[in-house]
Order: sequence, then structure tokens, then C-alpha cells
Amino acid sequence: MLKSSVKEVTSTDMTLNDGTVIPYGIAVWAAGIGPLPLTLDLIKNVAEQNLDSKARGRLVCDRCLRVHGC
Repeated sequence: MLKSSVKEVTSTDMTLNDGTVIPYGIAVWAAGIGPLPLTLDLIKNVAEQNLDSKARGRLVCDRCLRVHGC
């Protein structure tokens, strides 16, 4: 969701500043300037992922956010 910010996260849902509540099963919070070791390990160990200059430590996903090769 563009131009939205998270106000609160609980074990079952997150609330945006506009009051929208989004239920979830698993939340992955991504922030910072570099990839986590977990992400780099996935890229290194999953054949469909690669470390080309375009990816820069990001996982390659399809339009439904499924990670290629997993």
C-alpha cells in the first residue's frame, strides 16, 4: 500500500495510520540499507536466485510475491 504507514502491529493484524486493519499470518518487516544474512543465504542456495547487479541482495519474486525457486 503506497503512502501508508504502520501505526501498530499485533500477533494477528497490523493497523495503518488511516485506521485500516490488515490481518496476516506471517509478517516480514524489511527496513535498513542492506540485505539480512538470511536473504543472502537464500539467494546463494536457491538456484533460481542470483546475485546479478540488478538484484543487489533482493529476492526475485513473481507478481504474487512468491519467491522464485521456493
